[in-house]
Amino acid sequence: MFKDRTAYFAQRFDTDALSEDTKDAVIGANLPPVSFGRIVVHTRDQIMIGNQTAPSTFTTDITYESAGHGLVRRMQSVQSNGFEIETRFDLQYRGYVPFLTQEVPDNAVVLPPVMESRKVIHFDAATEGHSNFSYLYGASGRPTSQSPSQFVCDSGRTYGAAQINPAISGEALELDCQAINGNGVTFSKMTFAYLKAYGIALPLHIRNTSGGFDSTITGFTVQ
Repeated sequence: MFKDRTAYFAQRFDTDALSEDTKDAVIGANLPPVSFGRIVVHTRDQIMIGNQTAPSTFTTDITYESAGHGLVRRMQSVQSNGFEIETRFDLQYRGYVPFLTQEVPDNAVVLPPVMESRKVIHFDAATEGHSNFSYLYGASGRPTSQSPSQFVCDSGRTYGAAQINPAISGEALELDCQAINGNGVTFSKMTFAYLKAYGIALPLHIRNTSGGFDSTITGFTVQ
């Protein structure tokens, strides 16, 4: 599928790949960049889908790179029983607010569409307290939604980030977030650990209409 996955990641998941409206909102917010160049994370994930009686186990290799303006590029390789099954690409604000997302199964013949934030309605950049990101979105090549979706977060307890993995420095701030569709229905609930020393959030737990996800951080390297 990819002649050069790294080059595709760098070119297609950057500030310049955003819609003009979204790009103007991000740049106009004058947000500081994250405090790292590149971070590599390894995880072991337990995932429940549908009527499964026991979770499936997957491992992932995730690369985060600074994209400026508080944004990060995220490339995630998912493996099952030692075989790669999917690659996911994201452009996010500090690892949790979505701007661009694409999931590519290993057996894909053509590239699936990219889910895009087309127009930002409201954007709270603060991680402490309550924050709301409201936006109009669409899949590449398809019309833009007419009703805004929301990504809403509330911060919780602060704890030592080494509890997540001994290689992580500083403190972690718990973020409880909800993804809400244009009809006002919450379709996913997520818990992140926002790593204050690096300015990035790692997903730890997800619950949605199709199942659940619990992630253990098995490796963390700043490069």
